[in-house]
Amino acid sequence: MRISPAFLPFEVVLRRKPAEPLRWKLRDGMIAVAVIAILTGLGLQLAGLGDRSRRFRALADHYAVLAAGSWFIGGEARKGVIQGGTKGEGSAAPVDRRLAADRALHLAALQEASDQSYRRAAYYEILVKKYHHAQAHPLLPVWPDPPKP
Repeated sequence: MRISPAFLPFEVVLRRKPAEPLRWKLRDGMIAVAVIAILTGLGLQLAGLGDRSRRFRALADHYAVLAAGSWFIGGEARKGVIQGGTKGEGSAAPVDRRLAADRALHLAALQEASDQSYRRAAYYEILVKKYHHAQAHPLLPVWPDPPKP
């Protein structure tokens, strides 16, 4: 079909070529499947990384709270040991042997509680560092927690 150049500043010629059938080779199909698999895997991996990172952040925050509480409890127990060791030493009142033994047991128990609390706080600090690192690097494997003190 021809349109006269009087109507258009250029000549338009419409010609139709017969459509060639689309030919797929086995190699083309394998490449297409590989590309789709890679894109799907990346999408699933990236979608899961956010959840993994948030979970590690929550664990790090949880252990940070436990560490702060353990440091506080250890400090309070340490204060009790220090105050208990100095309280009443200058008094001239006779001391009952049972009270002295109970006081010594109490101070030993406070000392043990303080030491245990400090060990627990140090353990929680290790876990806080571990999970902060895991949150920053969610693709790396996370090793099991160290044994509790």
